[in-house]
Amino acid sequence: MVERWVVLPEGAPESTQAAFAQVLAVHAALLHTGKVLYFGGSEHVNTFQPIDDSNIDDKRIWDPVTGAVIKVPSPQPPPQHLYDLFCCGHAFLPDGRLLVGGGTSAYPQGDLHHEHYRGSRRTSLFDPVAAIGQSWRAAGEMIQPPPNELQPGAGPNEDGSLGGGGRWYPTLIALPDGSVVAFGGHPEAADGRHSNYSVEVWSPDRGLGGSWRLASEEPQSVKDANNTLQRPEVFPRAHVLPNGRVFLACLIDGNSYSWDPYTRPSSLSGWLGKDCDFSIGTH
Repeated sequence: MVERWVVLPEGAPESTQAAFAQVLAVHAALLHTGKVLYFGGSEHVNTFQPIDDSNIDDKRIWDPVTGAVIKVPSPQPPPQHLYDLFCCGHAFLPDGRLLVGGGTSAYPQGDLHHEHYRGSRRTSLFDPVAAIGQSWRAAGEMIQPPPNELQPGAGPNEDGSLGGGGRWYPTLIALPDGSVVAFGGHPEAADGRHSNYSVEVWSPDRGLGGSWRLASEEPQSVKDANNTLQRPEVFPRAHVLPNGRVFLACLIDGNSYSWDPYTRPSSLSGWLGKDCDFSIGTH
């Protein structure tokens, strides 16, 4: 069979092909059912005011066998629009569910975080075998930052949450024990950091929605580089190695690192680093 690219539905008029996906697929995940979940975010279109627009409620499932595109309700459907999955992170659990963490809590404004989008602490679980209207359920919120990182006098965030933390453009990686680790991303408006330095792990064993805990912090040189550049570390390139460590390729300080998820209790224990030209074998 010759491999080739096609635009779906193959052979259909261009106008039909242009409308086939229905929404912009910023994120996509191949489910264990063989179907594809995709979504964009932008639940609030630059405002958190209620908007009755089917293009905003933009979660879809595509069935490659039948070609059908099915609308799936958002984790928090209209008219609330307080949960925007734009630039979230996601990772699969051993049972086939998809953990979705972070996203957008607000658009850029003229404050400490200037041109950066505000990260969300919200987390959801998508169940591929549940009924369409019951496929999403809330999971535990991501952790708050250290108290010294909160902006004095900060009020509620635009999505109704309180405090800092959260992640816009994070990386979520599934670990061998079934938990999920989150790296990077830009935090909430109330958070004084320009990048979320906390390394947090979600575990499914503390309630139906699981919970997040602080597992580590990124190395000081990474924090210093973020502070100097005043921009977030977005979608860090992270991979689980055969020995169980997590390899992060060329972080914002110009170094690559590997981290041991199972080293406790020191916040910086388990990190090994070298400049970006190193061989993985040295770790």
